[in-house]
Amino acid sequence: MLTAKQLKAALIKKVASKSSLARMSKYDVLSLIKDTYTDLLEIEAEAMAASEVIKCQVPKT
Repeated sequence: MLTAKQLKAALIKKVASKSSLARMSKYDVLSLIKDTYTDLLEIEAEAMAASEVIKCQVPKT
């Protein structure tokens, strides 16, 4: 599961590309958080799937 630290880091990275967080509406900020969390969940799912593929490919000794 994602940690608060990971979510915060991803959010900061996304917000850094915005001109100013202060000029964003509350809806835009919440939407940004939702989008960031969704992106992180997708990355986590891809990493878990890749981990399973690697486990299947490693010969058991």
